[in-house]
Amino acid sequence: MTIRRFSSLRAPPDHAFLRDRLKAARSYKRIASYFRSSIFELVGKEIAAIPLVRIVCNSELDAADVAVSRQVRETALKERWNQAAPEVEALLRCAI
Repeated sequence: MTIRRFSSLRAPPDHAFLRDRLKAARSYKRIASYFRSSIFELVGKEIAAIPLVRIVCNSELDAADVAVSRQVRETALKERWNQAAPEVEALLRCAI
């Protein structure tokens, strides 16, 4: 397996470049000194399809970015819950 690293210090991120790289990704690990939720506007669908997403960033986050990140996370969780097999749903209803 080859790890491909990208740094915006070397080249500005291109939307198509990011989309193409994230389409088949199994994980997305990002270290961001100054994280902004605008990444979700650019490649939100692609990131939502990735099973493992970890973002490490500074502690001084903009309140709007925190709100958007929470919303994206909650939406992803709901989508995963809705993917449960019918058998699992039936078992859960019987247990109540």
